[in-house]
Amino acid sequence: MVKYYSQTIYASIGVMQAIISLVTTVFIFGLSQAVQHFISNHMAKGETDRVRSLLKKTFIMLVFLASGSFLTIFLLSPVLVRFLLIPAGISAASAYESIAFLSVASAAYVGSTIVNSMVLGFQRFKTNGFLVLLNAITAYGSASILLYRFQDTQAVAAGWAVSYSFMLIVGLIILTAITRSAKLRQPEIARQMDMHMVMRYSIPILLASIVSTGSVYADRLIVDTLVGGNVFAIYSYALLIASSVSFLVSPLNNILLPKFSEYFSFNDADSIRRGIRLTINVATFIYTPIAMWIAVLGMPIILVLGKVDYTDGALPLAIILLVSAVFISQGVLVQGLQGIRVTSIFIISSSLSLLSNIVLSFILIPRAPLIGAAIGYSSVIVINFLVILYFALKFRIASYDFRTIGKVWISSIAMLFAISAFNFLILPLSPFSSFLSSVPSILVYLFYLLIYVVIGLAVYVAAIRFTRAMRQEDIEFFYTFVPRTLQFTKSMVIFLFVSGSSGNIAPIGNK
Repeated sequence: MVKYYSQTIYASIGVMQAIISLVTTVFIFGLSQAVQHFISNHMAKGETDRVRSLLKKTFIMLVFLASGSFLTIFLLSPVLVRFLLIPAGISAASAYESIAFLSVASAAYVGSTIVNSMVLGFQRFKTNGFLVLLNAITAYGSASILLYRFQDTQAVAAGWAVSYSFMLIVGLIILTAITRSAKLRQPEIARQMDMHMVMRYSIPILLASIVSTGSVYADRLIVDTLVGGNVFAIYSYALLIASSVSFLVSPLNNILLPKFSEYFSFNDADSIRRGIRLTINVATFIYTPIAMWIAVLGMPIILVLGKVDYTDGALPLAIILLVSAVFISQGVLVQGLQGIRVTSIFIISSSLSLLSNIVLSFILIPRAPLIGAAIGYSSVIVINFLVILYFALKFRIASYDFRTIGKVWISSIAMLFAISAFNFLILPLSPFSSFLSSVPSILVYLFYLLIYVVIGLAVYVAAIRFTRAMRQEDIEFFYTFVPRTLQFTKSMVIFLFVSGSSGNIAPIGNK
């Protein structure tokens, strides 16, 4: 999309994403985490009557929340158009039509998010993964097709409205099938779900989510207001690449909360700590090398995926990725605290991070727009981590394997040294230099990326095996969280990354 459309269109899409994210965060009401926790918790105890009651009451709330999301965007349209959409470069007529579509999209998104979280609460990880993938395909696909056809940003909003409505229908159909197969009984004296308990769990998450979403978007909106749409487009594109790396570890978080909620129902603190310790290792193992690889090679990646107009985003991209790699364990600790029903602390972490982002953004963005925005955004990651780590230690769920984490970082740095050596010592030599000078630049950058992927992966695998960073028992424990349908990957992972392994191991069932 970036290659074929102007920065004005891309900036306006970023502003619309900010609007829909802020509004839907409010009207999801923290229920996405709450239903995951309580469905998994009560199913583990066999209290299916309470699960049935929770589903019924949540559906009633869902109708009101989706309606509220629709009305909020629709009624605030004059303010949104004047202060956000028009400054981003959208014409007034197109802006008002975009708002109409965004109203529908937000209502459908609220409903589909809560419904998909119910699916996850039943620990249907494969089904939830299918829904997440289908949502990404339909949302980006429909928006891209309509934008190509009509060449107007309102087409993107229309695509979102169609895709999220479709996902809501699909989610409801799947959830109906799951509840029927779960045989949620309703005895003569059925125990009702205490929604006050659900609200005590979800409201702190709601408040924290509002502030947290504001802190994430504060730097972007300040860039849009103080600097303008073109810089906003460059910065938004850098954040898009950074968030795509986070997507690689997001499935871990989807698995963790229902599992930790199940362990909490049995008061099994040891399994929670062990799960946190191992998942931090795995998240570091996956995220750190990829984040560092992209941080160093940001320029050719941007040129391959986008245009030369966006190359200024390489430095802020590197800043954000390196900071997020250092504090990647934050997401795992969050799931642990939510699993033991400690949610009020997120108000503290998100409030402090919002304050930090706003202060740093207003100070730094006028002087250095892109780097200032990246530092403001990175401060959100740092402040959130420090507060969450404090409470994770206080409630004794934090558990770190610093030896393994250190070995992963050493392996990642070795990978970067190998890439740098090839880049500065080998590529300038013939026949590479003569060959690359005679082909189009886009093919040169594609060649670079292919070489860097091959070299980086080979060196990283060798370093992980040499340092013995990953143990077979750790990978086997992690795979107890993984659905049966993905168990076939375990032997391959062990064979590649565990020194001295043959990959021939007995299968482990899915808990």
